[in-house]
Amino acid sequence: MRAGIVALYLSVMEQGDTLRDRRLLVVDDDVEMRNALIALLETDGCQVVGASNGLEALDCLRKIPRPDVILLDLMMPIKDGWEFRVAQKRDAALASIPVVAMSADDSPKAAAIDAEGYVKKPFKYPELVASIVRVMQAKRLAHLDRLASLGTLAAGIAHEINNPLTYVVNNLAMVDHDLPRLLGECTALMQRMLPNSPPPELAGWTHSMNELGVQLREAREGVDRIRKIVRGVQIFSRGSDEVRMPVHVEPILEQSVQLILGDVRQRAQLVKDYQPTPRVLANAGRLGQAFLNLLLNAIDATPEGEPQHNVVRIATKTDPSGSLVVEISDTGCGISPHDLARIFEPFFTTKPVGSGTGLGLSICHGIVTSLGGEITVASELGRGTTFRVVLPASVAWTERAAAPAPHAEVARARVLVVDDEPMVGVSLRRRLELDGIVAVAVTSGEEALALILGAGVNDAFDAIVCDLHMPGMTGMDVYGRLLSERPNLAKRMIFMTGGAFTTRSREFLERPGIKWIEKPCDLEIVRRMILEAGRPESTASRH
Repeated sequence: MRAGIVALYLSVMEQGDTLRDRRLLVVDDDVEMRNALIALLETDGCQVVGASNGLEALDCLRKIPRPDVILLDLMMPIKDGWEFRVAQKRDAALASIPVVAMSADDSPKAAAIDAEGYVKKPFKYPELVASIVRVMQAKRLAHLDRLASLGTLAAGIAHEINNPLTYVVNNLAMVDHDLPRLLGECTALMQRMLPNSPPPELAGWTHSMNELGVQLREAREGVDRIRKIVRGVQIFSRGSDEVRMPVHVEPILEQSVQLILGDVRQRAQLVKDYQPTPRVLANAGRLGQAFLNLLLNAIDATPEGEPQHNVVRIATKTDPSGSLVVEISDTGCGISPHDLARIFEPFFTTKPVGSGTGLGLSICHGIVTSLGGEITVASELGRGTTFRVVLPASVAWTERAAAPAPHAEVARARVLVVDDEPMVGVSLRRRLELDGIVAVAVTSGEEALALILGAGVNDAFDAIVCDLHMPGMTGMDVYGRLLSERPNLAKRMIFMTGGAFTTRSREFLERPGIKWIEKPCDLEIVRRMILEAGRPESTASRH
């Protein structure tokens, strides 16, 4: 074994910071080998604990902070490596800790040990390091894969919620619109019937109706909160990852804030300073992911317990060149100059082992630079940190398109609403009719084409508001058919979607001239898009 230790030391190469700050448990009955490994690993910046057999290792695991990897010799007295592994797997608190087995035994039994990694003694130190790194990376990738699966599930749930949420929003808005008018008409009628002595019940009835109005507005506020939560889930899931459109950054920041509001209140005061900013060409989900990571870093850097003494600040402004600037600052622990130089490297983290993957800031850097922007950081130990994101302004957007459409112009429109969810179409039709719009609702692409093509004229409708995903003939299929037979009407289509889940739908929404809106639809935006749909000079946009 002494020859193996000599070979181990002779094989040491520059490992850099590959294992820095990792926690390891070395289990080996050979004292010299165990001490040699501990010394080398500590030189590389690891926190290492040793044990001489499997029984002692199990006892250590229940007392020390959870290690990232266990280096396990197989041939040991009292409790060998195989017995240790069986006991570890039976303990739910310990079972997921990965193991790199080490053994001079070249039998099939040794090679078949239930472990994530295996090195045969005698081994060179770089071989051991490489095995440890592979095991840690595999664990990270498995974690990321689980997160991706959860994101897909969350996106699907959000999509399913959006349809009923659309008609709940629309119907509540209609009741809220009609209730004051009905209350006024009923009150006036009672007063005309009994001008001199209105019964006491009238006052009570009026009070009850007013209370009903308050409850209705509270219900609308609750639904609006649900809408924001669902939108936040969509932003941070994979629903429409590839679609880039001109977006305002403030709503995206607000979605990120909603997700961390509970945590930040335990640590700091949240200060927001939003100055006028240009739109930027970006995907809201990807940009929101970057801002969420920066906010989470700010929270993690701020100690708990004294929120009145700490601040997390979000500021937006336009720089002299016309670019968007977002700054996220904290008054937390700060970052050392040595770590600051590596802060955007993949898998580098200043957080305690087990508290972070080291991927958050590298992901932020990738997102921002992919948009043609720049992310920088300034920090001082004990004083806090500021991350600064600069993004170029979008030149594809005109503020004219953001102006509300005059109701008089909208009221002359004729609109076809197409959605396979009947209540979505009916509720949207009702709301449009309040503005005097002539609206027709159908539940399939086939019905829509029969109605449009049967009309025999190119301008049967001023706009077609159509669901993107429908069983049978999708909104994309309707568009393709109209493009060949009624191209003027194809240009007037406005697509509604709860999420673009397929490559085809994402690519479709990126096509020039395609106008679309996310469910649940904002009526003011729908009005504006209906007005724009009949204008030849209107440009494609997402709202």
